[in-house]
Amino acid sequence: MKEKLFEEGGALNSFGQNYDYNGNIFISNNQYRIFGTSINYLLENNILQIPNYIKIDVDGIEHLILKGADKYLNSPLIKSLSVELNEMFLEQFNEVNKIMKKFKFKFKHKKRDVNYSETYNYVFER
Repeated sequence: MKEKLFEEGGALNSFGQNYDYNGNIFISNNQYRIFGTSINYLLENNILQIPNYIKIDVDGIEHLILKGADKYLNSPLIKSLSVELNEMFLEQFNEVNKIMKKFKFKFKHKKRDVNYSETYNYVFER
């Protein structure tokens, strides 16, 4: 985990990557090790059941989270996903849309994050 500020419950950090929510180089003031896993692992090992609704807001690695769910995104049990996307971070934005299309999710609507002008919560449904 890489953080700019050591702040409980803080946001705008980076996990496992060297870029921020905009896709820019992330300069951290604090780093430490933290456990992370994939959605595939959680479901394959029966730690969780396949959810009906998924919300992903992880400050720039949304596309990587979805790639780590590729074995289950075709499940009809998943009805909808809400994914925070920065429209200016084209790698993230394009990859998420490509994954959603591949698994037959359709864009329903987006709601702007009031704090960040290019960031929206995109909702996809089957």
